[in-house]
Amino acid sequence: MDLLLIIRVLVALAGTGIAAWYDIYNKKNVPDRLLYAFVAVAFIVNITDFSLVISRLPLAALMIIALYLMYRAGQLGGADLFVLIGIYLALPAMSSPLIFSGDTQILGLVPLPSLFTILALSAVLCALWLIIKLGPPLVKDTLKGKIKFKTMNFVIAFIMLVVYGFLLATIMQLSTFLPISPIHIAFLTLIVLLVFFFSLYKDAAMSRMVVWKKKVELEEALSLESLPLALVQKMHLERLITLQQMKKMNKLNRKWPVLDLPAFLPCILIGLITYILFGDSILFFV
Repeated sequence: MDLLLIIRVLVALAGTGIAAWYDIYNKKNVPDRLLYAFVAVAFIVNITDFSLVISRLPLAALMIIALYLMYRAGQLGGADLFVLIGIYLALPAMSSPLIFSGDTQILGLVPLPSLFTILALSAVLCALWLIIKLGPPLVKDTLKGKIKFKTMNFVIAFIMLVVYGFLLATIMQLSTFLPISPIHIAFLTLIVLLVFFFSLYKDAAMSRMVVWKKKVELEEALSLESLPLALVQKMHLERLITLQQMKKMNKLNRKWPVLDLPAFLPCILIGLITYILFGDSILFFV
């Protein structure tokens, strides 16, 4: 591992680690100055050579645009977005993973940006945490008859099972000329199980994450489904609470339903560490 790569790794770990600490111990409030400093330092790391950033930029740019849209929709925190941009600038790709540096035919097809693998791992970890936290009470309420599934929930779940069967059959056929291992199948099965769970319990899970507050804060995610439609339309409410919307809402003497989403930065940190150790091969390990 050369000196520049060591610096890249240290910058990515330091910025993400400090932000994750604030996410856990400071009520998910990460200082703006920290985020700006992380992105700035990550950018400076490339000052002598931007070739690595540019080589992965097309796919990374598309992912960042998608992440920004998720942020605007209230599905991703602003701090999460800044940290992911900082990670990409600091460590666009891990050319020499610490533990496994092998290559596969799949990895050679497309030069993946670090964001791809880190996000995939982070999303799976976050989904698993939600299932561990919400799964038991949701299943308990189901057995008691408190949760009623909609027809669409069953339709989506059935479609997922069909897609899983199709993908499994395709993987078996590809195994004759591509390196497919049981880990691929296990990872695919895990993803399908997560999607299957949330397709059934999405509404119930979201309702359990709603917290009613008299004073909302900037960039919190508003649970529009918990409010009367007439009120939403009258006040032109959006899911992501802007400064103007926050002022209007806090003037009224009422409580507002805010989504208490899980801290995502710790999952990003774990995904980053795993990526540093294994690189993209963690997704295509043989």
